[in-house]
Amino acid sequence: MRMKVLVSLALCCLMTGCSSLYQPVDPTPDAAAKAKLNAAADANIQLGIAYLQKKDVTLAKQKLLDALRVAPDNPAAWYAMGYYLEVTGNNTEANDYYLRAIKLAPKDGNALNNYGTFLCHTGKSKESISYFLAATQDLNYVDTGAAYENAGLCALNIPDLKLAEQYFLKALSNGPMRERSLTELAKIYYKQQNYLVASQTLQKLFAIAKPTPETLLLKAKIEMMLNGKAGAAPYLRQLKEQFPNSPEAKQEKF
Repeated sequence: MRMKVLVSLALCCLMTGCSSLYQPVDPTPDAAAKAKLNAAADANIQLGIAYLQKKDVTLAKQKLLDALRVAPDNPAAWYAMGYYLEVTGNNTEANDYYLRAIKLAPKDGNALNNYGTFLCHTGKSKESISYFLAATQDLNYVDTGAAYENAGLCALNIPDLKLAEQYFLKALSNGPMRERSLTELAKIYYKQQNYLVASQTLQKLFAIAKPTPETLLLKAKIEMMLNGKAGAAPYLRQLKEQFPNSPEAKQEKF
């Protein structure tokens, strides 16, 4: 499972949304010097992740090492390198770097969310959830909805549908526009045979996002249970017209 790996300046979000509020520093000479070094590290992290996204692992590694060299106390430099190691298949070393970031900043939402994502990706779904929940407790971590959504996705891996439902609802209470949470909730309600709520959940999704082959097929299945073939027909027609080459459109039965 890979959940949103687009990474912005110094934030290396491995699943979804990792943002912290700006914290001003004291304008003392030492603080100013440290801020300058951290700015240099952030620039190197940005370049390193950009190179990694372009699959230039050599330059990516060099820039991330430069970030660690100029600011070894910057947790973002450590979890950025952890991400690099994870992507390049060095999970044992990646684990150490993620943990070092948490050691430097035990309550940092970014570090906690990133490590939780790593644990989930490496088959430790139950353990990962505690880190996502810890991330939500960081008052400077803006996107708590992302951490709850990540917890929900990992709960699905356990699998624990009730727990996943709980976290997706919390994700939406912190960010009503979270498309993935709405989609996964609709799937859960469909599996629970709660078809009316599943349909209502998809309607909320369609109000903020364009339908996909997955969501159109799911809507058709739900409407089939609620209103028979007549209810499913418009969504099947839309699926075949808009996404004729999708696997969903080619399904003969559902």
